[in-house]
Amino acid sequence: MADKLVNMDTRPATANGTQGRLRDLGDGTFAEVVSLPVSNAVFWPANTAFDARSYSEIKFQFSAGSVAVTSSLDDAALAYDAQPVLDKNYSPQAVASIPAIYSVPGRQWLKFSAPVYVIGGN
Repeated sequence: MADKLVNMDTRPATANGTQGRLRDLGDGTFAEVVSLPVSNAVFWPANTAFDARSYSEIKFQFSAGSVAVTSSLDDAALAYDAQPVLDKNYSPQAVASIPAIYSVPGRQWLKFSAPVYVIGGN
């Protein structure tokens, strides 16, 4: 039996801001793979809880001073602990001290000690 997908358009399709494509599962079936879009940078005030539970990684940028990050799994006011930040080489730092782009793991609540611009990854 001929493969029915030979003449199908395999370019990514978009719907509601998501992008999908087909992946061969190896058993003659295909599954649609969807990736969520990365959000635009959002200004985030200092010491305000940021819900990063929907993202695997958060990138942030600031323009002056230094930024410490704390994290919590449940947004309880007393349960925030220090969160190391990762520089562009993914080396952990206690504090982001040089204005640049840094990242921290998502899947948690975050607070930044200074105003930042935040970008959530999928």
